[in-house]
Amino acid sequence: MNSGEPEQSSPIQLPLAQISTAWSVVLKAKDGAGVPSEVVSVFFARYQGAVLRFFRTAITKTDIADDMAQDFALRFMRGDFRNVHPDRGRFRDFLRIALANQLRDYYRRQQLRGRTNEMLDEIADNAGDKVPNQNFDENWREELLAQTWTDLEHHQQSTGQLYFVALKLKATSAADSGPCLVDEFSRMTDTQLSEEAFRKHLQRARRRFGELLLSNVAATLAIPTREEVERELADLKLLSFCGGLLQNPPQT
Repeated sequence: MNSGEPEQSSPIQLPLAQISTAWSVVLKAKDGAGVPSEVVSVFFARYQGAVLRFFRTAITKTDIADDMAQDFALRFMRGDFRNVHPDRGRFRDFLRIALANQLRDYYRRQQLRGRTNEMLDEIADNAGDKVPNQNFDENWREELLAQTWTDLEHHQQSTGQLYFVALKLKATSAADSGPCLVDEFSRMTDTQLSEEAFRKHLQRARRRFGELLLSNVAATLAIPTREEVERELADLKLLSFCGGLLQNPPQT
């Protein structure tokens, strides 16, 4: 691999208002329009982690939780969510309520007693429009971050820019000094960077991570205006990852 400072990243090409949203897939599915299989595959690749996290948190038996996740996908593709509309809330609210209702119906069908009755009350409360579900929001936050790490890795593979390995190294390495991180990065990537060049490379990696996270969050909003994206980032405690990107939004 060539030595020297890696190439600087380019900004996201679409402004927030033009980013396609998860809602577009939901609306096509609920109208019975027949969502193309490749679109469905991409959609569930993005959000199946959040669905699985939800059911595996609520149900101790992994096989049952996985079956519930598959059942949700089937119901979605069948167009069972005909009453949903983006005007009624965020995509994560739709997902949270739909999953909570499915879980509540499961327990009712099983006619469980004792502790399950208390769980049913909690699930019913969490399915309400105004009652927060802290566990779901935490799972959703972790899923968005996991998606963004995957996107950053794909970006590295497609561009050759070593942002993923640099940022992952910074996040996980036991080295606590600049020179040690640079040496470790050089060994891992067969590159030669000065400490200053590596510092700048990390800045660019953080910016790209923030851009990708911003895009992922915007894709879950019906109308991803700057204000709505900022509110969602703040609610999920993700605002710090995006730095000044909202003050200087990407341009076409």
